[in-house]
Amino acid sequence: MQGVRIDRLWLRAAGLIVHGMKTDLLHYPTVAEMRALEAAAHRERAREVARLLRAGAHAAGLLLARLAVVLVPKGIRHA
Repeated sequence: MQGVRIDRLWLRAAGLIVHGMKTDLLHYPTVAEMRALEAAAHRERAREVARLLRAGAHAAGLLLARLAVVLVPKGIRHA
């Protein structure tokens, strides 16, 4: 392989890899696959929203507990 530059070989190899990827990976999903993807995305969104709501409720509870601890030791004086 005298006189063949490595960058030329790399470009040819990269071109073959990309060509192979295009022919193997480029297909449009069917209607059933799209519905399954949408259903999975909906489930994941619902799961994440539920997790965020639980985390928010937990944080609000911690904030109220902290406020109760801070306010009670100072004492509330009644007239």
